[in-house]
Amino acid sequence: MAPPRALEGDYEAASQILEHAVEETSTPDDVGRLVPLIRDKGRADILQSVGAAKLLVDMIMEEEKMLMTLMLAASGQFPERKVCALEALVELARHPEHNGSVAGSGILGLVCALALCDKDQPRTRALAFDCIRVLGVNPFPAALDPQREREYANLR
Repeated sequence: MAPPRALEGDYEAASQILEHAVEETSTPDDVGRLVPLIRDKGRADILQSVGAAKLLVDMIMEEEKMLMTLMLAASGQFPERKVCALEALVELARHPEHNGSVAGSGILGLVCALALCDKDQPRTRALAFDCIRVLGVNPFPAALDPQREREYANLR
């Protein structure tokens, strides 16, 4: 999908920041640079168009290391880089039109493990509960999309 001409520079910059943030060698600061971009509505749309939700979920969950990721979450040793990625994901989910793609990503199981761990930092637990709050509510009225409402009912 080609970006609108006026946002072309933003599209390139947002894409580069996202690509750098999800690299194995990225730091928490690199990932944290996504949050202000996502808070800006126009840039959130750009990031969503380049698949930010999927890339962030993949970075956090690491499919091939899923059990290890869950164990880290449950033991209170969740890496700061992944906490920053979760913060960016929650910011993306605050935009109603992007909420469904984040909620349907399967991230809630991991977030519940983070929320239930009493060894985690208060910031991490607060972020986990915020994520549950944001993802557990369908931002669209049931009358507009009954199928989506059924999916959210299953999530709850």
